[in-house]
Amino acid sequence: FQVKANMCPKLFLLDLCLIILMKSNYVESTMETSEPRAQNLTVFQRGLCDKKATKNDILLNHNTYYSYTNDTKIMTQVLGFLEISNDNSYIEASRFIHKFAKLSPYELETRRSGPQKYHISGLGLIRNTKRWAEDLTKSNRDLTIFPILRFPNWKTPDILALISSYGELIELSKELIRICEENDLDGLILDVWSGFYGKMPTSSLTFIAQEICARLRMNLKQALILIPPIYANSEVINREIFEILAGVANYVILDMYDYSSSWRPG
Repeated sequence: FQVKANMCPKLFLLDLCLIILMKSNYVESTMETSEPRAQNLTVFQRGLCDKKATKNDILLNHNTYYSYTNDTKIMTQVLGFLEISNDNSYIEASRFIHKFAKLSPYELETRRSGPQKYHISGLGLIRNTKRWAEDLTKSNRDLTIFPILRFPNWKTPDILALISSYGELIELSKELIRICEENDLDGLILDVWSGFYGKMPTSSLTFIAQEICARLRMNLKQALILIPPIYANSEVINREIFEILAGVANYVILDMYDYSSSWRPG
């Protein structure tokens, strides 16, 4: 089926071929003007998942998808990351929703705003697209929706307060549970490593993840822990830490790939 950057950027690698030839006039014109086309052959039947597939094969088929979108070859649960960049993002998600058991179309950020007080930003998009999310879950009754929760740019005093006071951790967990309940969220994907690794002891970071996961699950919410590529591909996550996280989270996501940064492309 169709592979698009604004659909599931962390699940597919085929778009790398598009980046290589982005300067081609042919690529620019076809990508901007052509509409997605349904085909009666799968990507396997068209040879697009073969090692012999060429960049031209990918370019010629980048805007096509298998017409039977309810069909899937994967019998386990698949998590899809969706970047909502325009109205087309909603159309793509609706078209391929039966491919996924879990969908992450939102990104939230949390910061400490005072003693035992926490602010969650990014809720506006969730509230504005509530009907769309409801339609998705009606179409796929097994679908669950999880925002990614990030902890960016915390100041040192706030980090020290969180790791030194159990009351701070309890209040943070309460706020996260409240957000889930008020917005009909099935749970959260916790990205604590990106925000805190190197700023606190690994034992404290692991403990924070444990506590938040445990409290989410006590309130019938699912907890997924995201390990970003920079750590998933290193010795930062050893067997001991992984087993600790696996014991408290519903799922541990080892994210092995992401887009390169603009200052270090390729």
